[in-house]
Amino acid sequence: MNKILRFSMMAVLALVANIGFAQTTILWQEDFSSYKANDVPNGGTYNYACVGTGTKVYVDTEKDKANLAGGESPELLVGKKGGSFSATVALNGVSGQLTLTYKTNKDFIKATVENATAGDLVQTGYDVSLPITVAAGTASITIKIANEGSKNVRLDNIKLFQGVGKKAPGLSWGTATRT
Repeated sequence: MNKILRFSMMAVLALVANIGFAQTTILWQEDFSSYKANDVPNGGTYNYACVGTGTKVYVDTEKDKANLAGGESPELLVGKKGGSFSATVALNGVSGQLTLTYKTNKDFIKATVENATAGDLVQTGYDVSLPITVAAGTASITIKIANEGSKNVRLDNIKLFQGVGKKAPGLSWGTATRT
């Protein structure tokens, strides 16, 4: 009887506290906080490549805070009319379902993937999510985020992971229980 009660209590706590038992493996993440204004991410561990003269790290002034991509300054500014940012991520034996997430201040920026299959991009406010399926034996994938619009776009908090993304701490209620 005690074992059943203990198990039931753990199950209730997991539901209430939103504790996930799935492990998340982060393969790559970048928030641009280690860069200075006008730096152009290039090469390095992830073979960063920036295309377009306007694609660079941008530090917001007080008047530009409304243009943040939902993260914090500094962010990556992707130049208008064809600017892009790409990174090549070594998978180290990881395959299957991955997720790319990032924040952006516009809805006309698009992400593509080489050596994998991208699902449907979903954007909710500043948050973008792209499911990616990787075949077993794939050594690396290249992610490209391109600006297809006529205005500059900001990017921040880019993350590629496998598993369940962590939710913000705290409790959440459904629509029916908000009253």
